Amino acid sequence: MHSGARLFVLALIVMAALAASAVQAPPTSRGFGPVASRAQCGDGDRPESGLQGQTTLAERFASGPARAYNCNLELVGQYTGEGAGVGFAITERCAYVPQWLVPLPLVSVVKNPGLMVMDVTDRARPQVATYLRTPAMLHPNESPMIHHGRNLLVAQHFDEQDVYGKTTDIYDISNCMRPVLKFSGIIPGFILHTGDFNREGTILWGSTGPVIRHKYPDIGDSITALDISDPTRPRVLAQWRTDDPRLFRFHGLAVSDDGNTAYFTIGEHTYDVVDGNVVPAPYQGIGVLDVSEVQARKANATIRKVSEMFWGDGDVVHNQYLRPITIRGRRYLLDNRIDGVISSDAKVHTGYTYKHPRVSPEAACRTGKPGWGYVTIIDIEDPARPARVSSLKLEVHEPRNCLATAYDPVFGHGYSPLNCEADDWQDARKVVCGFAEGGVRVFDVRDVRRPREIAYYKPPAVGRAPRAASPYQTFRDASGLTARANTFHTADGAIYPAFANGGREIWFTSFDNGFQVLQFSASLLARESELFGNRETCFGGLRPPHGCP
Repeated sequence: MHSGARLFVLALIVMAALAASAVQAPPTSRGFGPVASRAQCGDGDRPESGLQGQTTLAERFASGPARAYNCNLELVGQYTGEGAGVGFAITERCAYVPQWLVPLPLVSVVKNPGLMVMDVTDRARPQVATYLRTPAMLHPNESPMIHHGRNLLVAQHFDEQDVYGKTTDIYDISNCMRPVLKFSGIIPGFILHTGDFNREGTILWGSTGPVIRHKYPDIGDSITALDISDPTRPRVLAQWRTDDPRLFRFHGLAVSDDGNTAYFTIGEHTYDVVDGNVVPAPYQGIGVLDVSEVQARKANATIRKVSEMFWGDGDVVHNQYLRPITIRGRRYLLDNRIDGVISSDAKVHTGYTYKHPRVSPEAACRTGKPGWGYVTIIDIEDPARPARVSSLKLEVHEPRNCLATAYDPVFGHGYSPLNCEADDWQDARKVVCGFAEGGVRVFDVRDVRRPREIAYYKPPAVGRAPRAASPYQTFRDASGLTARANTFHTADGAIYPAFANGGREIWFTSFDNGFQVLQFSASLLARESELFGNRETCFGGLRPPHGCP
């Protein structure tokens, strides 16, 4: 380690020590639900050394080449390419990996732009089969999604500054390695930041994500149903908006198996800027809609709000994804929140430009609220009365550990989860989540009130410079501190994991390590045989969200 890096690490350690001595940790936790018990690693694993989920300073600045940290998961194959953007979808033999289009003034030259279609026939040697370069696929962000029964891949171009110029692309992926374009064009009034299909794959529901109502009054904060019965001629069926000031900034969206109920997240950002003034986002939660008339294709269908639920164990509002899941015959939602008081309010990570006023890490941690976002499990057996029951939470998410991670040099959303997937949405035993710099984490959720961690994998950092197609390019500071941002680049963000091969593999992407294939260790498979037992699969060992046909 060179002398400058040593001094930098020493300074961070000193700051953390001073903060810990000046501010006592809160005596009780205000984060909801218990921390998952730690995974029991095998003899050949390389476990993390700090808090559960943390990448410590010693790990970040260790001498020699960066190495992965793993517990009961082993890397089988990888295609790094130029990095990976946000969003991910898979079939039994293919993976669809977006690349990031870096905005001005940090534009980097991507040699092969577009969405990568990965051939994963040989898990040990995944390769690019082709690149999709139609407008939506050049920068689809979080929107790519697949309906396996109809072999449809859908995405929309991401550009917050050009809302009405968003292009939607629809492909037929009957041959998953050679998608055939069915539609590419602008659909007036339809925004697909994130969304979900109905079970039949004839309706695609989209939410507006970061589109702001006061900036775009005709489209902001809306949820829209798109008829894709004929994928060559998509048309808007219905749209829902509300004047309720508590319901704003919709991001995550999910649809029930029968297509009659839609769930959406409330509060996509920690703040808004109105007339140059910072306006805090006061609400965080979920909403439930009755969309049965749309599902039934009634003329002039009405969408009705059924309920909403708010909670306030964080000063931030940045709900990301919702995933419906059934555990032991009861219905739940997985709600991913990707910010906490450190990752948004304290702004201790470098390279990201915020309009929100800074507060000190000590002040943020003094609130007794979680430093990083985590996953909330919500009971929706009665859609009119949703209720939080538990969490998928690591030690880094506990408020009492806030100061212990406050000066970790993280990028983006730090140790917060971006996305989770289940091994079987109709009868879930395992859930895998991408906790950014906390890595890919796998949980046993059969006891929904006491989830336990069984495995994790944290890909290595690539060094001083992020890959050309990595979102880390965007997180670099455009004000002249790029060199400093590169120095901080000491961990990679694991973002989109998914179970494959009957739940015995995990395919995932991380910003700088690209597409990766993991398998569970033989010792874990033997020790946890009930978690990996035989069950019905379809589409080559996959279980899509709404089950097999």
